[in-house]
Parts: sequence; C-alpha cells; structure tokens
Amino acid sequence: MEGIAQRIRREGEAMKFTKMVKNKGKYFLNKLAGENKKAFGDAPLDCCSLNKKENH
Repeated sequence: MEGIAQRIRREGEAMKFTKMVKNKGKYFLNKLAGENKKAFGDAPLDCCSLNKKENH
C-alpha cells in the first residue's frame, strides 16, 4: 500500500509542475500580446506598410 501512496504523491507533484509551466506560458504570451498591441496597434499587420512613412 505504501507504493500506491508514493505514486499518488508523485503524480500530484507532476501535475502541479505542469500547471505552473502552463501558467507561466500563458503569462508570457499575454505579456507579448500586450507589447505587440502597444507597438503595432489593433490593425492587422501589413508587410508593405511596416517601417515606411506615408507619402500623402
């Protein structure tokens, strides 16, 4: 019976680690999305208009 309890504990620790990695990944992607929104705005990116000034 002791082996079962140890395995359950190990699985619980693995699940906590997986959840932590997932949360850190979500945090990183949300932060990246916010920075991209600040840099490029809400409009879809157009490769022809990047790094060019309008000539109107």
